Amino acid sequence: MNKTSLFIILLLFAVSMNGQNSGKGNTFRPVDLQTDHLENPLGIDHATPRLSWRMEDRKEGAAQKAYRLLVGTDSLQIVDPGKAAQNAGKGVNGKDRDGKEDSEAGSGLWDTGRIDSEGQLVPYAGAALKPFTKYYWKVILWDGRGRATTSAVHSFETGMMHISNWQGSWISDGRDIHHKAAPYFRKQFDVRKEIASARVYIAAAGLYELHVNGEKIGNQRLDPMYTRFDRRNLYVTHDVTTQLQQGENAVGVILGNGWYNHQSLAVWNFDNAPSQNITAQQLRPVHNVRTLPAVSFRKIDERTYRYDFGQNMAGVTRIKVSGKEGTRLRIRHGERLDENGRLDLSNIDVYYRGDKENDPFQTDILTLSGKGEDAFMARFNYKGFRYVEVTGSEPVELDKQSLTAYFMHSDVPPIGKIETSSELINKLWRATNNAYLSNLMGYPTDCPQREKNGWTGDGHFAIETALYNFDGITVYEKWLADHRDEQQPNGVLPDIIPTGRWGYGTANGLDWTSTIAIIPWEIYRFYGDSKLLADSYDHIRRYVDYVDFFVDATILARAAKLFGKETDHLHYTALAEKIKNAINEKFLNRETGIYASGTQTELSVPLQMFGEIGAWFFKGVGGIYPDAEQPGFKHIILRPHFEKDLQHFSAEYTSPYGLIKSNWKWENDRIIYEVIVPANSSATLYLPENAEIIPNRMKRIQGDPKGNSIMELPAGFHTLIFRVLM
Repeated sequence: MNKTSLFIILLLFAVSMNGQNSGKGNTFRPVDLQTDHLENPLGIDHATPRLSWRMEDRKEGAAQKAYRLLVGTDSLQIVDPGKAAQNAGKGVNGKDRDGKEDSEAGSGLWDTGRIDSEGQLVPYAGAALKPFTKYYWKVILWDGRGRATTSAVHSFETGMMHISNWQGSWISDGRDIHHKAAPYFRKQFDVRKEIASARVYIAAAGLYELHVNGEKIGNQRLDPMYTRFDRRNLYVTHDVTTQLQQGENAVGVILGNGWYNHQSLAVWNFDNAPSQNITAQQLRPVHNVRTLPAVSFRKIDERTYRYDFGQNMAGVTRIKVSGKEGTRLRIRHGERLDENGRLDLSNIDVYYRGDKENDPFQTDILTLSGKGEDAFMARFNYKGFRYVEVTGSEPVELDKQSLTAYFMHSDVPPIGKIETSSELINKLWRATNNAYLSNLMGYPTDCPQREKNGWTGDGHFAIETALYNFDGITVYEKWLADHRDEQQPNGVLPDIIPTGRWGYGTANGLDWTSTIAIIPWEIYRFYGDSKLLADSYDHIRRYVDYVDFFVDATILARAAKLFGKETDHLHYTALAEKIKNAINEKFLNRETGIYASGTQTELSVPLQMFGEIGAWFFKGVGGIYPDAEQPGFKHIILRPHFEKDLQHFSAEYTSPYGLIKSNWKWENDRIIYEVIVPANSSATLYLPENAEIIPNRMKRIQGDPKGNSIMELPAGFHTLIFRVLM
């Protein structure tokens, strides 16, 4: 077996200057422009990327009535399409003055004209996009009063677009799996012209670190992301304009093994060959997101020190140390201590098949140079830990500042926040998020310290926690592509994804691999983006035909209705009803209303297949729910629960339409309830039966069958006062 392989292309080209924000200072304006849910991305492969924005407007009832999108390769044409078209002798829709199509596809302007719609996510539908090309775009919005406002000019840049654009072949150092040292590659080249712009496109079966003229490029960790390497490999695009110079240049690459070319083997069979299918890595990268100093430090003896960083995390440590030449330091990472206060790894190395003495688990080994201070941080791995124990083969002198920890995870923006009068709840929310982020490394994992596997069940248990708290759609789009790569023709999926052919079967139950249906559906509900559901539709259907599982059949029936597949809609609606009736027939005592023997699990499963606490804070107490009929929080369902044991509770969530806030506090027997409904959205508020509205300009609209008050809330900030009847 060859050593980790590398595929790299360097491309230089010129680009135009970006346009300026013509709507600056306007309180009604489009903001947060994204392409495929990323800001000004480089190297995308989608032929019809999704363009999205958010309307910012604080007026009550604010709504978008129309939009106009402009996309083109000339930023000046985007800033002033009419003037640019006139100067070029073209119309604003990529046609000449006689109405003929521009003969050079992609060089003209895609102009939608005014579209009367409240939509804020639109797939590109202009001339075919060219590879290696920078496109500029902006959006113009109209509100209900006919006012127009224009966004700043944003951009996206295409990458390879197709495997045929890769020139060259995989290269390797030619060594086999038993060679431990990381391969170093270096290439010198000359640039004689002035450099306007330069890109590197790099794919590696394993991991890489890129350097140009001695400078490390980017702060990403663990690139490219892990895939089923014999099915799909990812390439990453880097902007290296400022690192190149006229004259002599050099590109250097260090390769790491990652999941490919394993040297320390486990039971999962990941160590197989790369594919020729190479696609763009379009997701938020892994970073060292937070720096944590040690909260305590103990010198055990002259050669041994223990550090406590105060919390469990996934990540790496960086050590700075001086010592005798040849001194070997073992830097061991773990989550717990034994009764003597020493690091205990006995519970986390059970699947490890490596040499525990010479290649120990969760351990960095550093040999000191003896030439002043040495510094080291692992490049191509991460650990799960709170405690670190450093042991030297010779005495060394360390202090509390000698070791620093970095919390490392996919750098997904936080979009949810819980704040309450209960410090216990506040800590639970923070701990839940830390646990989630510790298991997000380009795909959701089961644990950061032991397996690091993409267990499917773990992934969909936490999907609502994920989507209420973090903008993680790009990570899940990548992971569902892995699902589609892994699925067998008969519909079977493995229990861990990606896999090296391990885990196909039903050992963990058919509900485990329901990720194929549950996650695309939840992405649709939370983002209002149906692309992932559409891309996965045939795979969901193949899976449902294999498992006949109720939740999956229900999702498939809803998706079929959404996509106008009426035959499928009728078939899978009937199948879901059949499965429900069969479950109730077998397990439900209709006289008592009890399922099976009446345990908590047996009663909760029919109400919900799994649960987790992170999303419950937003739903069960804050009462913020998406509405599948108007997804992406275009319409918000509010069902707050005014818990008497909490003095106050606040839930905030930044939806695709903007900030949603559900905030309440007690004042004697009254509740002061504050709600923010974002522009271009609306909400329905359901109040419990014992909440009596104290009259103000808001009024009760109607009562639902349970006697709850129902109020329709337009966009804006609302304060309501309730008397709670005890």
